[in-house]
Formats: sequence, structure tokens, C-alpha cells
Amino acid sequence: MEAQLDVFNLLNLLDGGWGLRRVAAPALLEHVSQAPGPSGMTQPVFRFNEMASPWTIVPAESAFQFQFGVAYRF
Repeated sequence: MEAQLDVFNLLNLLDGGWGLRRVAAPALLEHVSQAPGPSGMTQPVFRFNEMASPWTIVPAESAFQFQFGVAYRF
């Protein structure tokens, strides 16, 4: 008989601020309009939101997890 315990994202288990999965926040730039450009083409105009957080935390991938398994061999 075998027993196995796996721990995923051990750093987050030790401290809630460690082992967080962060992705870039696309809300930093907001498309607000189009401006006339050369040769009748338009160019996008963006607004930079300096108050927005540059990172978004993915809670489902940041949590620690335990996996327990039991096997019987004969």
C-alpha cells in the first residue's frame, strides 16, 4: 500500500503574498478615439491610467493545493 501527498504552490502556503500568479493589466491603456494621420489614415489615441494597478492576480492559479493519493499494489 502506498500513500502520496502532493503540495502545489508551496510558497503561497507559507505566505499569502508569495507564489501569486500575476498577469499584465490591459486597463493601463484605454483607447479613447482616432486622430487623423498622414495620407488620410487614422491613428489611435490612448489614455494612460496611472492610478490603475499594473498587475492583475489570478486567484484560481495563486491558491495552494493539496492532492492525496492511495494505491494498493498486489
